[in-house]
Amino acid sequence: MKFFSSTKKTYSCRSFKEQLFLALSAACLALALTCLTVWTRAKEERLAEVIAPQVLRFHVLADSDSPADQELKLQVRDLLLNEIRRDIPDCSEKGQIESYIRASETKLEETANQFIKEQGFSCTADIRLERAYFPTRIYGELTFPCGIYDAVRVVLGSGSGHNWWCVLYPSLCFTSESFAVMPPESETELSGLLDENIFEEIRRERSLVFGESLGTPSAQVKIVPDFYFLRWMKQ
Repeated sequence: MKFFSSTKKTYSCRSFKEQLFLALSAACLALALTCLTVWTRAKEERLAEVIAPQVLRFHVLADSDSPADQELKLQVRDLLLNEIRRDIPDCSEKGQIESYIRASETKLEETANQFIKEQGFSCTADIRLERAYFPTRIYGELTFPCGIYDAVRVVLGSGSGHNWWCVLYPSLCFTSESFAVMPPESETELSGLLDENIFEEIRRERSLVFGESLGTPSAQVKIVPDFYFLRWMKQ
């Protein structure tokens, strides 16, 4: 009986140590992933600070995630992009587009609201020119890092639904959620606005910041975590 009692105590002690080791290992892993995430996000945001002055984003927020509101979001998106492209020449600079948005804000809202009413919805569109935080996004062969950008934001109703992003200047707005092909003229225009090293940086394959949502197939983005300590424990 003493032998079994001693064995049980030894096993209990060993089991406690193993559990403690696993808990500490998990805590270390969580801390390492947190540090990696913070470091990667900070690096991406520093890159965004360099790119942001040269681009103007476009952001449409749906009233809700209902199929009808999501479809309306896309329809309003197409309507406003067509209005803006019709009134602004292709060669316009970022500052010219911003000036146009400020001067035409009321007209664009009225156009959107009339369309929304005709579709049988009661929500209204609020168009704003502001600075906003954007997650990492892919546009054709380019990956724009997460960070703060100037943006034309269109808020439909409460703006609590799933939203849609693109780049208004240079023109990288695609009306398809699929992985789009970059228009050569847009890529050329952007490359002329950015330093060569910066342009090559957003073209290269990059890692995804944990918690980010690309919204497009991530063919250019790889997540390859290496949980070394788990492999070591299995040996």
